[in-house]
Amino acid sequence: MQAANKEVHLFCGHYHTTDERSDGCIHQYITPSIFYQIKKYSETLERDDKPFGYRIIELDRQVSSQIITFGT
Repeated sequence: MQAANKEVHLFCGHYHTTDERSDGCIHQYITPSIFYQIKKYSETLERDDKPFGYRIIELDRQVSSQIITFGT
């Protein structure tokens, strides 16, 4: 893969959990489901009781985002 010469931000959704990872100047954000979450590091597929939510993305001279959660 060729290296990027500027910051790259990838927003994906959804995988029933939230995650953010970076490799050099490439940043990936996974947006949570608005229905239910799954446990991220479980050996089996397990429902997580964390609140569901969504991500707000703000694009200006910088990229920022925040997760908004509902319920229990």
